Amino acid sequence: RDSGLTDTFLGAICNETARYGFAIASPLLHLKDGIRDITITEFADMSSYFDVEYSSESGWEEAVFDKNMIRIVEQQPPVVAYNESIHQAGFDTDYPVIRLIYKNGKANFDLTIPKIKVSVKGTKDFLLRNDYGVVNHEQVFFPFGIRPVKDSTLRIYNKNIFNSYLKEGTVKINIKWKGKPSFSTHYQGYPEKPVDEFSDPEKLTINKWKANSELGYAERKLQNDLGYSVYQNLYADVAIAKATKTDATATCPNQTYTPEISAISLDYTVEANIDTLFRIHPLGHVKGNVNDTLFKNIENEGELLIGLDNMDAPVILTLYIRLRAYGNNPDKIIDSYPDWYYLANNEWRIFEKSKIISDSTNRFTGSGIVSLSIPPEAFTPHTILPEDKVWLKVAFNENSDAFPSIENITTQVLDAAFINQDNDLAHLEKGLSPNTISKPLTTIQGVKSVSQPYPSYGGRAIEEKRTFYTRVSERLRHKDRAWNVWDYERLILENFPSIFKVKCIPNINPNAIYSPGDILIVLLPDCRIIQQKDIYKPKVTLQLLYDIKEFIESRCSQSATIFVQNAEYEEIKVDCKVTFTKECSDTSYYQNLLHEELKTFLSPWTKEDTNTIDFFKTLSKSQIIYFIEKRPYVDFVDDLKVSMGSKNIDDDDTIIPSKQNAILTTSKNHLIKGK
Repeated sequence: RDSGLTDTFLGAICNETARYGFAIASPLLHLKDGIRDITITEFADMSSYFDVEYSSESGWEEAVFDKNMIRIVEQQPPVVAYNESIHQAGFDTDYPVIRLIYKNGKANFDLTIPKIKVSVKGTKDFLLRNDYGVVNHEQVFFPFGIRPVKDSTLRIYNKNIFNSYLKEGTVKINIKWKGKPSFSTHYQGYPEKPVDEFSDPEKLTINKWKANSELGYAERKLQNDLGYSVYQNLYADVAIAKATKTDATATCPNQTYTPEISAISLDYTVEANIDTLFRIHPLGHVKGNVNDTLFKNIENEGELLIGLDNMDAPVILTLYIRLRAYGNNPDKIIDSYPDWYYLANNEWRIFEKSKIISDSTNRFTGSGIVSLSIPPEAFTPHTILPEDKVWLKVAFNENSDAFPSIENITTQVLDAAFINQDNDLAHLEKGLSPNTISKPLTTIQGVKSVSQPYPSYGGRAIEEKRTFYTRVSERLRHKDRAWNVWDYERLILENFPSIFKVKCIPNINPNAIYSPGDILIVLLPDCRIIQQKDIYKPKVTLQLLYDIKEFIESRCSQSATIFVQNAEYEEIKVDCKVTFTKECSDTSYYQNLLHEELKTFLSPWTKEDTNTIDFFKTLSKSQIIYFIEKRPYVDFVDDLKVSMGSKNIDDDDTIIPSKQNAILTTSKNHLIKGK
């Protein structure tokens, strides 16, 4: 499910935002240590939209994302190759992975990521080898041994650094020397100073290193022996001169310098096109083309996913979708149809009209049976959702919070119609109780059991004589056709018993604007039949609105435009000071009691008969004062103010609805100050 622009779907509150995003797998991401910066090209300043994780030895580790750069600091664990047993994301790759999860559940921007660049500072993740074997660079070491000779070799091995992705001129060797000499004075007296950077560490660079991208190393050969070959002769000449006294001023040359390193690390930069890209969906993923946009399939505000197992292809599937009476926002008008899809090869394919055999949910506005012909393609392998199921999807582009909440979805269903065979007809008025039917009259081959989880619907009690005469006389007048206001109202009341009152307003559209040819039909429900979400503002269910619209459109002029809607409600709010009688000393209790009784007075249908709800009801401030003063626990009322919406009601004003389709009701919170 996708939380979308609202935080609801089919009227139900969602406590968890769906996970959408993408993941990148690349050999460049073998990053063990150091400061590791991963730059996503063409991804400037998107850090506020994403949370970033990378594959570590113990699972997924969070990283810092700033603008278009992901930073992994020195203290964080290595980035390692993806391992399904550890990371459990279903990615088909042996490379390390970084994944970016969109924070807000739905992405509306168009992005591609052609390349990534990795810059590392201070890595020690390499192998050192000289002519004498492997060198332990975790402690002080001699890079060319204790007595270097010309062409002595030092190699640095790491295939993740020295490869075809390495940017030219970006490798830097960071060396901390032990006993570093002063080149100008150390070789004083030598006939020819050694010409090699390792004899003058201040000048050491990578320039004379030779990289081998196929074998994954860089090597450095000494151009000379750092003075070892001449030192012994120079020392002998001085010793002889002093012994024979031929040159008493002769001085011994400085001992030749043997390079000794106490610490070594590398800085480098590699850059490459993306090797593997995965689009992450709420329940799975799909391997994508790096040239495709990252979020091209995220286009619906709400989606209902249905996974089915133990199915054979092809098959006719029947689903009973049990919906509650209302959604989270029942006041919205729905003018679009949801679309049915099936998953095939990681692609959602819309059902052809011929494959939707029947749908009695009426745009998903009420409970009903949907029959679908599932094509063979729906049984093909996929990774975007768990692969052990056949997946269907109902997609809603907008107004997902207006649809009723889902109570249950059941497979292998059918409708059973009542046929009277001298039965007891008492159940027709209130419906047959759940679980009354437990088995078929005769055994049906292949059917193991039968259940009736919900009560029956659509029945009507036996018609009394008075009701019969009323219906017949009305039928003779309107002849099952809607020509005037009276016809519209009587046709609806006769055919829809759960409707208590109907108001037909000609030449008015839902915005209360004069519009010739438009017919606005406003409905009030029978609260004893239709369960209410808010009893202070009774509403007809969405399914019933559509049923009545379809019914009346088949019986009126084709030139008329029909709008069917619930009544609007305008709240009355009371602000007053009340003095309670001496016997009623518990002020808090009587404040609450008056508050509840006042709400019942202003919306009497909540406790009394439904007949009290009326389009033509009016009130005055004096009626409200009279009601409050007649409470046995009230002494007198003072400073009473009444408002309807933002309008304050004067003492002489009559409180009437501001629209023809509105009804007065109580505010849920009145201001009552007691003493």
